[in-house]
Amino acid sequence: MDSRIFQWVFIVAILLMVVTQLVKSSFGQFILFLLVILFGFGFAIYYLLGRSPEKLAPLRDLPVANKFIDLVCFVTGRQAPSTTEGSALRLQLKSDFDLAKNDLKQLVYGHKQHIDQILGHIEENLALRDARQTHLRTPPLGIFIFIGPKGVGKQFLARGISNFLFEEPICLAVDMESFEDGQSAQRYLFGTGAEDGALIRAIRKNPYHTIILENVDLLPPVGVSQLKDALRSGTFSDIRGNHVRIDNCLFFLIIKDGGNISKLEKLGENSPQWLERAAEMISAKTELPLALLQRVQYVLSFSPLRPRDKACVILKTISRLCREHRAELDWVDPEILVEEVMEIKDTDGFSQIENRIEKILRPELLKAARSGQKRIRLLTPEPSGTTYD
Repeated sequence: MDSRIFQWVFIVAILLMVVTQLVKSSFGQFILFLLVILFGFGFAIYYLLGRSPEKLAPLRDLPVANKFIDLVCFVTGRQAPSTTEGSALRLQLKSDFDLAKNDLKQLVYGHKQHIDQILGHIEENLALRDARQTHLRTPPLGIFIFIGPKGVGKQFLARGISNFLFEEPICLAVDMESFEDGQSAQRYLFGTGAEDGALIRAIRKNPYHTIILENVDLLPPVGVSQLKDALRSGTFSDIRGNHVRIDNCLFFLIIKDGGNISKLEKLGENSPQWLERAAEMISAKTELPLALLQRVQYVLSFSPLRPRDKACVILKTISRLCREHRAELDWVDPEILVEEVMEIKDTDGFSQIENRIEKILRPELLKAARSGQKRIRLLTPEPSGTTYD
């Protein structure tokens, strides 16, 4: 006999024994009545999770019902339903998006145009979604390709968009270069026949996700095909055959070098004709299939930051590190800024900047901690070995 059949027979036998004991007393009958109601409620939730999960959205705002829905999802492997859209998204109206654009530009330097384009496009997608008569095959909130060298703020911008859009921003960032080979990255993201991948598990647990796939062009053809099919249909399929919807997700596909798409500016950036030509150039450079690239809603090209923008990022980093030690930055010697800007190479970007600044700040932070003086003045240190008359 199959082991699963034996397990189910055993469980049913135990349940029958429990029911037999319960019906012998009035209290047991009352408990049995409650169990039948809970079972019926659970079955109704399971049915709606598979057919019309959006009908469960109002129940997600009720703590007890929300816990029960999560329990049903855990037991059955169904995707957790979305909350009511208003409670999950910070930005609803066009005026909300306009304010967010201004605020985000104060945090992310050198990408003002990209911020306007991305948030503007998401706002348009939400407006069109409200006008849809059906929720079937609803595309994600946004699908973007970022092209540019390392260290220009691509992932930082993607996380900033997520933080402003979602009430509870959750990012899943995966760099294909961190795996031994493309097959390992594919198995991690999409799973195997026996286990779901990290991408499917994350979205199933929380439908509101920001997915950042660095070096997506390193995925093998099978993984690219799975991603393409999901972006087309609006769902992944887990190992149980359940559909995991991705209509409340943001996708950022990051490529280091997708061809010189700046040559296409005369066509009107991100117009239908421009996107078609850009997809062809990226496909020729990376071997990503056109079928995937044609699902992308926006392609944004990043260039190395100007020295002024680099200096602003450095100042922001210094200020943040000071605040983490309950101190405030009062003044920075311009020579330090110039030196740090010169240290930023286009190959590494800002990956090493925080370590260098921590070393420079350490003496001043230590002095502030010991003296109680919370104003930091960062001066160029005197050369070692200097003597004075």
